[in-house]
Amino acid sequence: MLSKEVNFNNMPLSAIIIYQIIQDEERSNTKNLQLKTSYCARTIRYAIQNLLDADLIVRITDITDTRRCYYVIKN
Repeated sequence: MLSKEVNFNNMPLSAIIIYQIIQDEERSNTKNLQLKTSYCARTIRYAIQNLLDADLIVRITDITDTRRCYYVIKN
């Protein structure tokens, strides 16, 4: 379910779907998003960048492996 206060105007469909998955799972990484959506890696990165630019999600670095990061909905 999408939050009512989130503005998705001029947002690509891939970004909206990625946002919904992150919201449902509370946190997700690019590999998990790729498995859930079957989007190519470039589409995932583009959608994530749109969401980061719109200040809707936050990137959190995994402290056990700093090469990996997770995305969560911004409060």
